[in-house]
Amino acid sequence: LLSIRLAINNLTGSLPKEFGEMKTLFRLDLNTNQLSGTVPESIWTMPSLDRLTLGENNFNGTLPTTISQLSALKSLFLWKNRFSGRIPTEMGLMTNLQFLYLQKNRFVGEIPVELADSGVSSVLLAKNSLVGKIPAELAKSPNIRTMDVSDNQITGTFPEEFYDNPKLIVFHAKDCQLSGTISTRIGEITYLRELHLRDNNLNGTIPTEFGNLAKLEELWLEGNDFTESIPDELCALRTNVDSTITSPLLLYQLKADCLPTESTGDPQIQCPVGCCTECCDAETGDCEPTEG
Repeated sequence: LLSIRLAINNLTGSLPKEFGEMKTLFRLDLNTNQLSGTVPESIWTMPSLDRLTLGENNFNGTLPTTISQLSALKSLFLWKNRFSGRIPTEMGLMTNLQFLYLQKNRFVGEIPVELADSGVSSVLLAKNSLVGKIPAELAKSPNIRTMDVSDNQITGTFPEEFYDNPKLIVFHAKDCQLSGTISTRIGEITYLRELHLRDNNLNGTIPTEFGNLAKLEELWLEGNDFTESIPDELCALRTNVDSTITSPLLLYQLKADCLPTESTGDPQIQCPVGCCTECCDAETGDCEPTEG
Protein backbone atom coordinates (compact mmCIF):
# COMPACT_ATOMS: atom_id res chain seq x y z
CA LEU A 1 0.00 0.00 0.00
CA LEU A 2 1.46 3.32 -1.10
CA SER A 3 -1.24 5.87 -0.36
CA ILE A 4 -4.16 6.40 2.05
CA ARG A 5 -6.52 9.26 1.22
CA LEU A 6 -9.53 9.61 3.50
CA ALA A 7 -9.97 13.39 3.59
CA ILE A 8 -13.37 15.01 4.21
CA ASN A 9 -15.16 11.91 5.46
CA ASN A 10 -16.44 12.87 8.94
CA LEU A 11 -14.14 10.28 10.47
CA THR A 12 -13.98 10.24 14.28
CA GLY A 13 -11.84 8.61 16.93
CA SER A 14 -8.07 8.34 17.13
CA LEU A 15 -5.41 7.65 14.55
CA PRO A 16 -4.50 3.93 14.48
CA LYS A 17 -0.87 3.28 15.33
CA GLU A 18 -0.88 0.54 12.71
CA PHE A 19 -0.72 3.19 9.98
CA GLY A 20 2.81 3.92 11.16
CA GLU A 21 3.81 0.31 10.62
CA MET A 22 3.20 0.55 6.87
CA LYS A 23 6.82 1.03 5.91
CA THR A 24 6.11 1.59 2.20
CA LEU A 25 3.38 4.20 2.71
CA PHE A 26 4.10 7.23 0.56
CA ARG A 27 1.18 9.52 1.42
CA LEU A 28 -1.26 9.76 4.31
CA ASP A 29 -4.11 12.24 3.88
CA LEU A 30 -6.71 12.51 6.64
CA ASN A 31 -7.46 16.22 6.58
CA THR A 32 -10.87 17.72 7.35
CA ASN A 33 -12.28 15.02 9.59
CA GLN A 34 -13.07 14.89 13.31
CA LEU A 35 -10.12 12.79 14.42
CA SER A 36 -8.72 13.49 17.88
CA GLY A 37 -6.16 12.45 20.46
CA THR A 38 -2.41 12.36 20.03
CA VAL A 39 -0.67 11.18 16.90
CA PRO A 40 0.99 7.78 17.51
CA GLU A 41 4.76 7.82 17.78
CA SER A 42 4.99 5.37 14.89
CA ILE A 43 3.60 8.00 12.49
CA TRP A 44 6.49 10.37 13.20
CA THR A 45 9.12 7.78 12.24
CA MET A 46 7.90 6.54 8.85
CA PRO A 47 10.96 6.57 6.57
CA SER A 48 9.12 6.47 3.24
CA LEU A 49 6.41 9.05 3.92
CA ASP A 50 6.49 11.89 1.38
CA ARG A 51 3.37 13.79 2.45
CA LEU A 52 1.54 13.84 5.79
CA THR A 53 -1.75 15.73 5.83
CA LEU A 54 -3.64 15.89 9.13
CA GLY A 55 -5.09 19.40 8.86
CA GLU A 56 -8.51 20.41 10.19
CA ASN A 57 -8.95 17.78 12.87
CA ASN A 58 -8.75 17.84 16.66
CA PHE A 59 -5.33 16.30 17.21
CA ASN A 60 -3.43 17.48 20.28
CA GLY A 61 -0.10 16.92 21.98
CA THR A 62 3.39 17.99 20.97
CA LEU A 63 5.60 17.25 18.02
CA PRO A 64 8.31 14.79 19.15
CA THR A 65 12.01 15.22 18.49
CA THR A 66 11.84 11.95 16.55
CA ILE A 67 9.99 13.81 13.81
CA SER A 68 13.36 14.16 12.10
CA GLN A 69 13.09 10.47 11.19
CA LEU A 70 10.54 11.48 8.55
CA SER A 71 13.59 11.74 6.32
CA ALA A 72 11.73 11.58 2.99
CA LEU A 73 8.97 14.01 3.97
CA LYS A 74 8.39 16.95 1.63
CA SER A 75 5.03 18.23 2.91
CA LEU A 76 3.83 18.43 6.51
CA PHE A 77 0.29 19.79 6.76
CA LEU A 78 -0.96 20.05 10.36
CA TRP A 79 -3.02 23.25 10.18
CA LYS A 80 -6.08 23.87 12.37
CA ASN A 81 -5.57 21.35 15.16
CA ARG A 82 -4.64 21.64 18.84
CA PHE A 83 -0.96 20.80 18.68
CA SER A 84 1.03 22.59 21.37
CA GLY A 85 4.52 23.00 22.75
CA ARG A 86 7.56 24.16 20.84
CA ILE A 87 8.36 23.50 17.22
CA PRO A 88 11.19 20.93 17.42
CA THR A 89 14.64 22.16 16.42
CA GLU A 90 15.20 18.68 14.98
CA MET A 91 13.03 19.65 12.03
CA GLY A 92 16.17 21.25 10.65
CA LEU A 93 17.38 17.72 9.91
CA MET A 94 14.48 17.10 7.52
CA THR A 95 16.42 18.09 4.43
CA ASN A 96 13.66 17.15 1.96
CA LEU A 97 11.03 19.30 3.65
CA GLN A 98 9.49 21.92 1.35
CA PHE A 99 6.07 22.78 2.79
CA LEU A 100 5.45 23.29 6.52
CA TYR A 101 1.89 24.28 7.43
CA LEU A 102 1.41 24.63 11.20
CA GLN A 103 -1.05 27.54 11.29
CA LYS A 104 -4.01 27.66 13.70
CA ASN A 105 -2.54 25.53 16.47
CA ARG A 106 -1.18 26.27 19.96
CA PHE A 107 2.57 26.27 19.39
CA VAL A 108 4.67 28.43 21.71
CA GLY A 109 8.24 29.65 21.94
CA GLU A 110 10.44 31.03 19.20
CA ILE A 111 10.65 29.99 15.57
CA PRO A 112 13.59 27.55 15.43
CA VAL A 113 16.66 28.87 13.66
CA GLU A 114 17.30 25.30 12.52
CA LEU A 115 14.36 25.40 10.11
CA ALA A 116 16.69 27.18 7.71
CA ASP A 117 18.82 24.02 7.53
CA SER A 118 15.90 22.00 6.15
CA GLY A 119 15.70 24.01 2.94
CA VAL A 120 11.94 24.55 3.46
CA SER A 121 10.36 26.93 0.94
CA SER A 122 6.90 27.58 2.43
CA VAL A 123 6.44 28.19 6.18
CA LEU A 124 2.93 28.94 7.48
CA LEU A 125 2.82 29.58 11.24
CA ALA A 126 -0.09 32.01 11.61
CA LYS A 127 -2.40 32.00 14.63
CA ASN A 128 -0.23 30.32 17.21
CA SER A 129 1.44 31.80 20.31
CA LEU A 130 4.95 32.20 18.94
CA VAL A 131 7.26 34.90 20.26
CA GLY A 132 10.57 36.54 19.39
CA LYS A 133 12.09 37.59 16.11
CA ILE A 134 12.01 35.90 12.73
CA PRO A 135 15.38 34.07 12.56
CA ALA A 136 17.78 35.86 10.24
CA GLU A 137 18.98 32.51 8.93
CA LEU A 138 15.46 31.61 7.83
CA ALA A 139 14.74 35.01 6.29
CA LYS A 140 17.87 34.92 4.17
CA SER A 141 17.46 31.30 3.08
CA PRO A 142 17.52 31.22 -0.73
CA ASN A 143 14.80 28.55 -0.59
CA ILE A 144 12.17 30.68 1.18
CA ARG A 145 9.32 31.74 -1.09
CA THR A 146 6.36 32.02 1.32
CA MET A 147 6.21 32.90 5.01
CA ASP A 148 3.19 33.67 7.19
CA VAL A 149 3.73 34.52 10.86
CA SER A 150 0.49 36.52 11.31
CA ASP A 151 -1.36 36.63 14.64
CA ASN A 152 1.64 35.79 16.79
CA GLN A 153 3.78 37.87 19.14
CA ILE A 154 6.58 38.32 16.63
CA THR A 155 8.83 41.28 17.45
CA GLY A 156 11.76 43.09 15.89
CA THR A 157 11.94 44.96 12.62
CA PHE A 158 11.01 43.94 9.10
CA PRO A 159 13.74 41.32 8.45
CA GLU A 160 16.52 43.07 6.55
CA GLU A 161 17.63 39.66 5.28
CA PHE A 162 14.56 39.62 3.03
CA TYR A 163 16.16 42.40 1.00
CA ASP A 164 18.80 39.89 -0.11
CA ASN A 165 16.13 37.38 -1.16
CA PRO A 166 14.67 38.73 -4.42
CA LYS A 167 12.67 35.52 -4.95
CA LEU A 168 10.49 35.95 -1.84
CA ILE A 169 6.89 35.84 -3.11
CA VAL A 170 4.67 36.11 -0.02
CA PHE A 171 5.26 37.57 3.45
CA HIS A 172 2.34 37.90 5.85
CA ALA A 173 2.90 39.35 9.33
CA LYS A 174 -0.39 40.99 10.23
CA ASP A 175 -1.32 41.42 13.90
CA CYS A 176 2.24 41.05 15.17
CA GLN A 177 4.55 43.48 16.98
CA LEU A 178 6.97 44.49 14.25
CA SER A 179 8.46 47.96 14.66
CA GLY A 180 10.81 50.32 12.86
CA THR A 181 10.74 51.47 9.25
CA ILE A 182 10.61 49.87 5.82
CA SER A 183 13.93 50.28 4.01
CA THR A 184 14.28 51.72 0.52
CA ARG A 185 15.72 48.29 -0.31
CA ILE A 186 12.15 46.93 -0.38
CA GLY A 187 12.29 47.48 -4.13
CA GLU A 188 14.92 44.73 -4.41
CA ILE A 189 12.44 41.96 -3.55
CA THR A 190 11.37 41.87 -7.17
CA TYR A 191 9.29 38.68 -7.06
CA LEU A 192 7.14 39.89 -4.16
CA ARG A 193 3.40 39.49 -4.75
CA GLU A 194 1.83 39.73 -1.30
CA LEU A 195 2.97 41.83 1.66
CA HIS A 196 0.55 41.95 4.61
CA LEU A 197 1.79 44.17 7.46
CA ARG A 198 -1.53 45.23 8.98
CA ASP A 199 -1.68 46.04 12.71
CA ASN A 200 1.96 46.32 13.71
CA ASN A 201 4.06 49.20 15.08
CA LEU A 202 5.84 50.16 11.87
CA ASN A 203 6.47 53.84 11.23
CA GLY A 204 8.10 56.35 8.93
CA THR A 205 7.24 56.99 5.31
CA ILE A 206 6.33 54.56 2.55
CA PRO A 207 9.41 54.16 0.30
CA THR A 208 9.03 55.19 -3.32
CA GLU A 209 10.94 52.02 -4.19
CA PHE A 210 7.70 50.05 -3.73
CA GLY A 211 7.11 51.17 -7.29
CA ASN A 212 9.80 48.73 -8.45
CA LEU A 213 7.70 45.76 -7.39
CA ALA A 214 6.02 45.10 -10.72
CA LYS A 215 4.59 41.74 -9.57
CA LEU A 216 2.96 43.13 -6.41
CA GLU A 217 -0.71 42.14 -6.02
CA GLU A 218 -1.57 42.80 -2.37
CA LEU A 219 -0.15 45.41 0.01
CA TRP A 220 -1.72 45.86 3.47
CA LEU A 221 -0.24 48.76 5.44
CA GLU A 222 -3.14 49.77 7.71
CA GLY A 223 -2.92 49.75 11.50
CA ASN A 224 0.63 51.11 11.68
CA ASP A 225 2.15 54.55 12.23
CA PHE A 226 3.13 55.40 8.66
CA THR A 227 2.89 59.08 7.80
CA GLU A 228 2.87 61.51 4.86
CA SER A 229 1.45 59.95 1.68
CA ILE A 230 1.39 56.88 -0.53
CA PRO A 231 4.08 57.62 -3.15
CA ASP A 232 3.10 58.15 -6.76
CA GLU A 233 5.49 55.39 -7.78
CA LEU A 234 3.42 52.89 -5.78
CA CYS A 235 0.13 54.25 -7.08
CA ALA A 236 1.46 53.80 -10.62
CA LEU A 237 1.21 50.02 -10.12
CA ARG A 238 -2.57 50.49 -10.07
CA THR A 239 -3.02 52.77 -13.05
CA ASN A 240 -3.76 49.96 -15.50
CA VAL A 241 -6.00 47.88 -13.25
CA ASP A 242 -9.05 46.58 -15.09
CA SER A 243 -11.70 45.35 -12.66
CA THR A 244 -12.97 42.86 -15.24
CA ILE A 245 -9.63 41.10 -15.54
CA THR A 246 -7.76 39.19 -12.88
CA SER A 247 -4.08 39.59 -13.60
CA PRO A 248 -1.26 38.26 -11.39
CA LEU A 249 0.83 41.27 -12.34
CA LEU A 250 -1.47 44.08 -11.15
CA LEU A 251 -1.77 45.59 -7.67
CA TYR A 252 -5.44 45.02 -6.84
CA GLN A 253 -5.32 45.44 -3.03
CA LEU A 254 -3.72 48.49 -1.44
CA LYS A 255 -4.88 49.26 2.09
CA ALA A 256 -3.73 52.15 4.28
CA ASP A 257 -4.88 54.45 7.11
CA CYS A 258 -6.29 57.06 4.76
CA LEU A 259 -9.68 57.72 6.42
CA PRO A 260 -10.07 60.96 8.42
CA THR A 261 -9.87 60.28 12.16
CA GLU A 262 -12.51 61.53 14.56
CA SER A 263 -10.02 63.38 16.76
CA THR A 264 -8.23 65.35 14.03
CA GLY A 265 -10.47 65.15 11.03
CA ASP A 266 -7.43 64.25 8.94
CA PRO A 267 -6.17 60.87 7.74
CA GLN A 268 -2.92 59.55 9.17
CA ILE A 269 -1.62 59.06 5.65
CA GLN A 270 -2.70 60.66 2.38
CA CYS A 271 -3.67 58.43 -0.51
CA PRO A 272 -4.20 59.93 -4.00
CA VAL A 273 -7.60 59.43 -5.59
CA GLY A 274 -7.85 56.06 -7.30
CA CYS A 275 -4.77 54.66 -5.56
CA CYS A 276 -5.88 52.87 -2.37
CA THR A 277 -8.56 50.21 -2.63
CA GLU A 278 -9.46 50.46 1.06
CA CYS A 279 -9.00 53.29 3.57
CA CYS A 280 -8.97 52.75 7.33
CA ASP A 281 -9.30 54.96 10.41
CA ALA A 282 -6.00 54.84 12.29
CA GLU A 283 -7.79 55.33 15.61
CA THR A 284 -10.75 52.95 15.36
CA GLY A 285 -9.47 50.45 12.81
CA ASP A 286 -12.68 50.79 10.82
CA CYS A 287 -12.16 50.43 7.07
CA GLU A 288 -14.12 51.36 3.99
CA PRO A 289 -13.62 50.49 0.33
CA THR A 290 -12.80 53.45 -1.86
CA GLU A 291 -14.55 54.49 -5.03
CA GLY A 292 -11.35 54.59 -7.02
